[in-house]
Amino acid sequence: MRKWFCFLVILVSCKFSYSPYTADVSDIELNEQNLKLIQEKEAATPADFKVAVISDTHNYYNDLKKIVKEINKRGPYAFVIVTGDLTNVGLVEEFKKTQDLLAELKYPIIVAAGNHDMISNGQTIFDRLYGPDKLSFSFKNTQFIIFNNNNWEVSGNTPDVDWVERELTNSVQANKLLFAHVPVDDDERFSNSEVNRWRNIVNTNGVNYFICGHDHNHAVSDFGNAKQVVVGAASKRVYVELVFAGGGVTHQLINL
Repeated sequence: MRKWFCFLVILVSCKFSYSPYTADVSDIELNEQNLKLIQEKEAATPADFKVAVISDTHNYYNDLKKIVKEINKRGPYAFVIVTGDLTNVGLVEEFKKTQDLLAELKYPIIVAAGNHDMISNGQTIFDRLYGPDKLSFSFKNTQFIIFNNNNWEVSGNTPDVDWVERELTNSVQANKLLFAHVPVDDDERFSNSEVNRWRNIVNTNGVNYFICGHDHNHAVSDFGNAKQVVVGAASKRVYVELVFAGGGVTHQLINL
């Protein structure tokens, strides 16, 4: 009896916590929710508008706070896109902390999956929190295509090149923009034939921009007839502003 009593005392006095690797998060699919908000405001958005793009926020929480504050101050923006790596190791608490900070934005956000977000149970958490890892929609005269190209961390058909090509082929929009986490010409992750296929897709379908993250330093380069823009990490206190004016699109780096 005494042994059982001691066991109960220990049991009651212990504080139990869930494993940090749990995938226990509500199935809320924020990308779909925010896409509805974006579509609802399309008619009231002028022909000339702006979109902000953030990347690689990781655990740079103080830097992200400053970027969110600057975006809110510098707006209006039609919406904000995050090109992945909201976390370091795909933990629920990392996702939640980052999402709490992003929720301070005045504008709807669309989130792409980063390679760090896919670690451990990250893919399950991402799917529940943000929804499917590929999304295509038109806004004004532009097609926005967001997809997962983290081929090392995700099994199966990643990136889904056929899907991206179909979305581009079926689009009638004047501007076409691709968003993913890893630079499309990363020769460590992608073979020459894969890079050449992407270059052909970009040229054939009149893609204006391929916008990505992963490499933490901001960079701009030509990829076929398109511009490839690496946004730069939040730790650098930068983000990219896409400017849609006169029927076309340009970009500029915003340095805090």
